[in-house]
Amino acid sequence: MRVHQFHIPTSLYLGPVNVHLVDESPLTLIDTGPNLPEALEALRDNVHRVGRRLEDIERIVVTHLHEDHSGLAATIGRLSGATVFAHPWEADRLRGYDDYLMYLPLLERAGVPADVIQVFAASLR
Repeated sequence: MRVHQFHIPTSLYLGPVNVHLVDESPLTLIDTGPNLPEALEALRDNVHRVGRRLEDIERIVVTHLHEDHSGLAATIGRLSGATVFAHPWEADRLRGYDDYLMYLPLLERAGVPADVIQVFAASLR
């Protein structure tokens, strides 16, 4: 089995994220990188460098839904028709269900100012 590791840029202080391409049938991408033009370009270039195209990807495995790991899943899925796999706990969020609102009471109890919580809630919606 051939596994290629790519370093995809992010806008995070942590730096690039690791993405892996399992070069077997089905051609599988593990994580995608963030939904940024430069990340998509880097991923496309890396996949091409190993003789493949994003359009060839048949399966996407998302390890977790942090933006730097899952941000390009929908884009690559549309380009390639790949099936996206995720743990059931994460799958609802991939479909657009946002359960982060459950944290609002926790933020309130932790003493976060109400105006900050309102901004956070608005951004989630």
